[in-house]
Amino acid sequence: MLAKKFRLSRRQVNIVYRKGKSTSFGSISIKFYPNGLEFPRFSVIIPKSVVKKVVERNRLRRIIFEELGKNQKTGMGDCLIRLHRVIPEEILKAQIKKILAEECVK
Repeated sequence: MLAKKFRLSRRQVNIVYRKGKSTSFGSISIKFYPNGLEFPRFSVIIPKSVVKKVVERNRLRRIIFEELGKNQKTGMGDCLIRLHRVIPEEILKAQIKKILAEECVK
């Protein structure tokens, strides 16, 4: 799990959701918004319509946060990650690495 300073609050999520620029990678979409800080902040949204059980949603969220913690870069801004359908764990990890390597640096 990421430290609290690397996570977005509900208010910050609303700002990123309204003003951020979005990019989609198959079953994952991401919204970016500059935050003016030296470190990135993240939030992961997995709707109930995608995964019914809260245990499974939290498991996917922990997997995504783990990959974000391993591969984060400085100066990325705020990132809101939304999962649109369930994908295998290995593919999910690979997509998160690819997204962080390509998109968040812009």
